[in-house]
Amino acid sequence: MSNELRLLLIEDDHLQAQGIQAGLRDQLARDYPSVAFDVVPTESEFYSRFEQIASAGFAAAIVDVMLRWADPSPQMPEPPTEVLEGGFFRAGLRCRGKLATDPRTSSLPVVIYTVLEESRLPAGIDIVVKSTDLSPLADRIRRQLAQRKSVQP
Repeated sequence: MSNELRLLLIEDDHLQAQGIQAGLRDQLARDYPSVAFDVVPTESEFYSRFEQIASAGFAAAIVDVMLRWADPSPQMPEPPTEVLEGGFFRAGLRCRGKLATDPRTSSLPVVIYTVLEESRLPAGIDIVVKSTDLSPLADRIRRQLAQRKSVQP
């Protein structure tokens, strides 16, 4: 059994992403001496890298709700209708939906990590409210991984 843990982190705030990575490495070190992250900073990058994400074998995903569509640039991809209509306030939920509906990633545990209160989000999703204390997020990841392990043959 490998002690490496590979996590997908969908977070557009560079400083938040750095803090999450450092904090979770510390929090999860007892169980996983090696924790690797793949950070996806925008919704458009998530979609453009989806084939790679689907085949990467991540143990879990941590997804912020409010994400930019793309980094501003002259080559910025045009947002699709659902992004124009839904805006960045639901970008992470669209990413979570893509993970949930693709057979290659549908069993991937996803934790929504957001500043939004649970009452502002759809019921039935795994949510941890952002805080400087990352122990609730680490505990949720441990719990999801344990549940996934007990379900797999």
